[in-house]
Amino acid sequence: RAGDDGSAVTRYFPVGYAIPREDIVSCVPEKVWDFAFIQPAHIETYIFENSMFSEMEYKRMYRSSWLSLSPKKAGWESMRLYEVLASGSMPVINLTDCPERALPHMPKELLRRVLDLPGILTDTYGPGPRIRRHLFDVRKYIDLASELLRFTQHHQSTEARAKYILKAAGHEGARSALFVGECGYGAYLCYTMLHGFRRLLGKNLVDYPKEEYLYEQRLNRSLSEPFRTWTKCPNGMGHPQHGGGCWNVFEGNPIAACFRIA
Repeated sequence: RAGDDGSAVTRYFPVGYAIPREDIVSCVPEKVWDFAFIQPAHIETYIFENSMFSEMEYKRMYRSSWLSLSPKKAGWESMRLYEVLASGSMPVINLTDCPERALPHMPKELLRRVLDLPGILTDTYGPGPRIRRHLFDVRKYIDLASELLRFTQHHQSTEARAKYILKAAGHEGARSALFVGECGYGAYLCYTMLHGFRRLLGKNLVDYPKEEYLYEQRLNRSLSEPFRTWTKCPNGMGHPQHGGGCWNVFEGNPIAACFRIA
């Protein structure tokens, strides 16, 4: 567009990860554990194997936890933040040094309020992170968790992110699109954008080059039939810097996408 002086002005819009709508819970689930067992960068807590069953248990862990440690590691943007929020848990992250333009699609003011809840101890050593029950205010927790979940339901799905991108590009309401991008293995932004556009536009989306591993359904050899959903990330060895979950790139071993594009 043209600036006030007639010169060309380029405007940039921020993008971020997202999560499939089917992974977002409908309400804040019942809680069992103070904190999710996984502690980022503590590889001894990465107990989940790369299987469909382990992925279900991984999600159940977050859904059953009041809080989940989600500190900054290599960068501020992390799939763990989206997984935790989609599970109806609360991520514990210190945003004191977070730049204004980092995490542009996250409700940072709501996330800052998590650390203000009374009775939360985040020490990862000794007894580990825990809740001091005599100080913890369950009502305040539920109110804040509900706000975070509502925000996630409305703004953090892959489909919502695709709609945002089309609107920012001046093509709101578009009925077809060409998606050009080599996702490769572990490219979360490419994965989630492509998933969102496919959910939004269906067969009217053309993606090039087509990443066949995102569409091909793996065979469940024990049942001699395809898996019902695409969730398996085979042959992985987690890295403490990048995590051990199915969304990550494993050293020396490529992974498949953790969701299937229908």
